[in-house]
Amino acid sequence: MKAKRKGSLFPIIIAVIMLIAVCSITYSIYAQEESSNSEIQIQNLEIPLCPQDCLFISESNIDEIILTPEKEDSHQIISHNGFILCYREFYEQPEWVCYTIDKSKMQKNVKRNDRFRSDPLVETSSASLEDYKNSGYDRGHLAPSADLTYSKETMSDSFFLSNMSPQHPGFNRGIWKDLESELRSQTENFDILYIVTGPILEKKDYETIGINSVAIPEFFYKAVLAVKDGKYHAIGFILPNKKCIDSFWNYAVSVDEIEKRTGIDFFYKLDDKLEASLESQVLLSDWKKEVHVELHEQDEQDEQAELQNPPETL
Repeated sequence: MKAKRKGSLFPIIIAVIMLIAVCSITYSIYAQEESSNSEIQIQNLEIPLCPQDCLFISESNIDEIILTPEKEDSHQIISHNGFILCYREFYEQPEWVCYTIDKSKMQKNVKRNDRFRSDPLVETSSASLEDYKNSGYDRGHLAPSADLTYSKETMSDSFFLSNMSPQHPGFNRGIWKDLESELRSQTENFDILYIVTGPILEKKDYETIGINSVAIPEFFYKAVLAVKDGKYHAIGFILPNKKCIDSFWNYAVSVDEIEKRTGIDFFYKLDDKLEASLESQVLLSDWKKEVHVELHEQDEQDEQAELQNPPETL
């Protein structure tokens, strides 16, 4: 009888071992999915929300829209290496470009390549090199190439004209570049920065350049959300598209102010109370701190190189 009982336990032991193995595998998959979902949520924090009445172009409706007058007021969200943008056909430029930076992305792995070109992913066709030729305006980066030096792919994609707006040379090479440099330096103070930037497109009758009638914006913005040890900080900037001799800090505004001007909802995935608090105020004391000087020195070297080979104008 004892031997019989002993033998009868063997299938039970095997079953228990198999059950433990299945549970272990299931938990592992669940943990991986949870980790992946958490990572995706963080990555998506920089993507803003366009007004609900926008007409978006997608693979499912492109054939219906492309041949209609409605395409002129369409929006198309496009994902490139290192950044995401929303292209506005009517203005022939993006209404926003978003990306993240942190210390790990400050690596100078590749040099600037200046391969300005049209974006083949824009279904309605993007602006062209001819639009900017002899226009007197720079092809001003929105996601800066200097923020995307960590890979060949990100550097290359930064030169799509879908990532450009017509900018006054004194603005693009002056206060706008200084602000971009400052945000890179802020990676020394924060764990990560979520940045959304673009032209303020608040009217229909802008002056234009080129055969494609690329609108010349009067103002540009940056909405910035930074995280340090789990604590959030937000700031915005609205700058006129002209040569400015004063500091970009003088153009600091609340993110709410940018939302009023653009109709875009920034950082909407945050808790509503936290979002309302962060976006309603401007705390310069959170940002105007001592920063590491090496990034500024590198930017000065890049600026000298660009002066020898002006990259933006044609």
